[in-house]
Amino acid sequence: MILARGLAAGLCLLALATPATAAGPCLQPAERAAFQVQALQSMLMVAALQCRQEDAYNAFVGRFRPELIGAHRAVSAHFRRAGSGVRGMDEHVTGLANAHSQDGIRQGAQFCANVAPLWRQVMALGSGADLARLSEEHRITQIHRAAACPAPARPAGQAVASAGR
Repeated sequence: MILARGLAAGLCLLALATPATAAGPCLQPAERAAFQVQALQSMLMVAALQCRQEDAYNAFVGRFRPELIGAHRAVSAHFRRAGSGVRGMDEHVTGLANAHSQDGIRQGAQFCANVAPLWRQVMALGSGADLARLSEEHRITQIHRAAACPAPARPAGQAVASAGR
């Protein structure tokens, strides 16, 4: 049931086909990880739809619900900070699902076979903290094009502690 509602909403959103999300404010490290988790979830949702792997998707969502909710909140907060709010978030989710659907179409009959190992790897993760890393390792399509925020400058009086050791 979880998948049916999500997939129906995803299909409706796919019809809107939006371009890649424009760059906004820079991405904090936690936001960057959240975008990676959301990209992985989107790709797995499309795979569940195209490969009839609803049970696998429901197991994924059930196991990683806190991490998926946290990623959604962080990405949503980024779009609020960028000034595009709910509209920006909706466009991003739509564009992401469309990009993953297009990836599946390009792979054709091989898509389901190509995704099968990823399902096993996701479910074998020790913790949800590894979702972003796995998404990056597999180069899951990401459409948001914001640069990473620069590291905060150190106060003038603070030296790097390890320099003299």
